[in-house]
Amino acid sequence: MKCRECGAEMRLDDKDFNFKGNYDNYWECDNCQTSCVEQIRYGKPYKESWHTEKDNKEINYTILR
Repeated sequence: MKCRECGAEMRLDDKDFNFKGNYDNYWECDNCQTSCVEQIRYGKPYKESWHTEKDNKEINYTILR
């Protein structure tokens, strides 16, 4: 996943499984300290919650595919 703040490649920090097709990916950017929680529902990306340390804001994006 690419960072929305700086464009660097983010690393997968953790994965939290609920059941098959329903899990959360926790992404971290080592370059600018931005983080993202990517919610996977029914095996497809559903929602991304971004948090940036630069201005301490949180942004939520819903992905409909």
